[in-house]
Amino acid sequence: MVRTFLFLTISALMMLTAFGCDPCRKLAKGKSVAERDSAAFCYFKRKHYQSATDMYQQLKDVYRGLPQMERTMYYYAYSKYYTKDVLLAAFYFSEFVQQYPASKYSEEATYMTGHCYYQMSNAYELD
Repeated sequence: MVRTFLFLTISALMMLTAFGCDPCRKLAKGKSVAERDSAAFCYFKRKHYQSATDMYQQLKDVYRGLPQMERTMYYYAYSKYYTKDVLLAAFYFSEFVQQYPASKYSEEATYMTGHCYYQMSNAYELD
């Protein structure tokens, strides 16, 4: 009985420590756009792609027409890809190439557009 209580108490403290010290979450709750941008990249780097997608969605509205929009669109498309939403990822990669044809990421985005469509296609054996 005492061991179970001790185990549950230690487990609860470890979970609170793990979730309470997340630097991405602290940045995401920040009021400035720069903090939210850092949080989105932090989530992306830590492979929390759904949270990164949500943050980049908010930043797309803020950065429209600004130079930061290029990087935001690029990472947003990859976030969609990593969350297995390949149809929307293909759309956003294609949109990225149309909006930023001279970007250093343009060639990679063109490849990823085709790669997403390839992943959606049926196996050739079924033809």
